[in-house]
Amino acid sequence: MFHQQSFTMPAQLATDASRSDPQDRVVGQAAIGGPARDALRAHARRAFPHEACGLLVGRVDPDGVVITRAVPAPNQAPLEERHNRFSIDPRAVINVRRTLRGTPESIVGFYHSHTNGRAIPSALDLEFMRFWPETVWLIVPEGASEERPARAWWLDVDEDEVRELPLRAAQLSSGRLVCPE
Repeated sequence: MFHQQSFTMPAQLATDASRSDPQDRVVGQAAIGGPARDALRAHARRAFPHEACGLLVGRVDPDGVVITRAVPAPNQAPLEERHNRFSIDPRAVINVRRTLRGTPESIVGFYHSHTNGRAIPSALDLEFMRFWPETVWLIVPEGASEERPARAWWLDVDEDEVRELPLRAAQLSSGRLVCPE
């Protein structure tokens, strides 16, 4: 099944956002805390048969991206398309960025679920990754578990190919952040 995605983000906002959160290091891996991983899985289960989506909050360290929180966002795609498409309201991104202002954390990526059970980027996923290079794109497969884990993807600014980042579990504590609307 072909996975369609729509991420409604004005190109200028995406460009400005990547400039204000410089992450120009070579990133070799991503780490995610257990509570964030569990929240992603739970969100995907609740949303099924529709796609779940949201923002990844954390920081970029010399060792890679550290995801401390997963912030669910409402899927704004038309109802009849939500089974294989998602859309995040740009205002949600702006509001989370405002909430994080003055903290050591930032939006380090986005997540969504695939209802077909495959955690690999679709052609449209790849298109939209180009709007937000150097951010983690975490894809949660249907029935995500230890045996069927989420997978992390990354596009370097100067590269044309998306690569998979090793995703490891990390012992992190984090507070809850709700997507402000």
